[in-house]
Amino acid sequence: MARGRLSYGEIQMTDIAKAAVVRLAKSAGIERISNEAAIALCDSAEKYVQELTLKSAKFMIANGRSTLKARDIALALEA
Repeated sequence: MARGRLSYGEIQMTDIAKAAVVRLAKSAGIERISNEAAIALCDSAEKYVQELTLKSAKFMIANGRSTLKARDIALALEA
């Protein structure tokens, strides 16, 4: 079972809400999305956010802070 995922029978929950991912997919022009595809997108989004957070934290630490700021994320995205 992936980190951040809870499973109750056939209901699976992740840290990133499946409904939010479905809305984002629909806003990108996808009319229908399978449950499996939505879960795969949630997993991918979680991994992306975790990786970006780790990269951003390097800038936060380099600047002697313990609070992650938007500029840390911007710098991580540019790196």
